[in-house]
Amino acid sequence: LLLEDTIDTFDALIAIFLPGSEGGPALSKVLYGDTDFTGRLSFAWPRNAAYFTNKDTSNILYPFGYGLSYTE
Repeated sequence: LLLEDTIDTFDALIAIFLPGSEGGPALSKVLYGDTDFTGRLSFAWPRNAAYFTNKDTSNILYPFGYGLSYTE
């Protein structure tokens, strides 16, 4: 999922990969404010496709561990 050209147009992005059977209810709790947004990337999010060919760390849009919480 390459976002370099469009990320500045987003107000927010929720990336939920392979959430399992409880992913839907968990996401709805977050969206409706019943629980806090939390989470960190378990991988580096690439800026563009060049990252995949040479693993150049300057092509990372969001580093490993990037994320936020409203309580921080």
